[in-house]
Parts: sequence; C-alpha cells; structure tokens
Amino acid sequence: MEKQKLSTGLTVWLWIIFVINIIVALGAVLTTIGASAVGLGAGYTVVCALSVVLEIILIVGIAMMLFAHKKVGFFIIIAAAVLGLVVNVITYKMLDAFTAANIVKSVLSAVIAPLIVYLFAKKDIENGVLA
Repeated sequence: MEKQKLSTGLTVWLWIIFVINIIVALGAVLTTIGASAVGLGAGYTVVCALSVVLEIILIVGIAMMLFAHKKVGFFIIIAAAVLGLVVNVITYKMLDAFTAANIVKSVLSAVIAPLIVYLFAKKDIENGVLA
C-alpha cells in the first residue's frame, strides 16, 4: 500500500519552517559560543544553550510530521513553542529588554507558526494521513 501524501500547503509550510529553524538553530549555536567567549555570564550562556536544544527539538517535531507523517510531531512543535516563549521571556529579563513589545512579539511567534501548522494539518489529521 502506497503511503498517502501530505497536502501541498502543509508540505510547503513544513519545508519553510524546517529550513528557517535549521538556520535559527545555527545562529543560536553561534550566539551560545559568542556568549561563552565574551563572558556574558553563565546564566545567559545556559539560556542560549537551552535555545539551541529547543530549536533541535522543534526541528525534530517538524521532521516527524514532514517525513514520517506522525501527528506527535505537531505536539512537539507546540511544546517547543511554549518552552521557547518561556526562554524568550527569561532572556528579555536578563537583558533588561522586558518590554510589552518584546513580550507581544514572543507570544505571537509562539502562536502563529503552530497555528498555521494546525490549520494546514487539520484535514490531513482527519483523513488519517497524519497518524
């Protein structure tokens, strides 16, 4: 039996966020190395390293949906988004950048991508393409 294909919209969106998050993960690695080298403090370096781990977890969730057609990937994306929001808030607090604009920006980024994934994946979940 041939494996069913994901909808085109979902496939395109997953590829877009897959590539973007790989780039973001590489940037986070460089930021972590820079924070450690410059001596911005152990706490900030740990938060940066945590961001790298969350990006990797997010990439795994996207890959699970894109390549293995696993619905659990969607829940991993949501979990990574929520934890990413917490890390962003902590980072803003550490950098004295805890402003309403930064918090709103973090909340929107934590909600929009998973919401778009859900809207594209809804039919594929209902049709059993994502199991």
